[in-house]
Amino acid sequence: MANQDQNAVFDNYNEGQKIVATTNEFDAVKGFFLRKTEGSIDSANSLTDTILTVCNLHGISPMAMIDELAEYDTSEIQQVLISMINQTRGNTSILGYNKSQVPNQAVARNVIS
Repeated sequence: MANQDQNAVFDNYNEGQKIVATTNEFDAVKGFFLRKTEGSIDSANSLTDTILTVCNLHGISPMAMIDELAEYDTSEIQQVLISMINQTRGNTSILGYNKSQVPNQAVARNVIS
């Protein structure tokens, strides 16, 4: 009996939302991120998966997204990707990015190290 219950749970375990992308779209997105990550295959694969998932969720063409991202520099691309990912996450779990800031001199002089 327990085996049947287990099978019922895990039969559809890997059946999530299907991502629809053509081979050309996948290759173009991966190629874009290979250039942006200086040939890092793992990073390019992760970013490709992220872009295709987010584009699928929002009904956006991956090619249109890559065309738009091509206009930005690397730090701007990071901010756009984080914003897009956050739109698909719950309010209790959002991502941020570190933006280096120059502290106000009046505040910085009051900090004792």
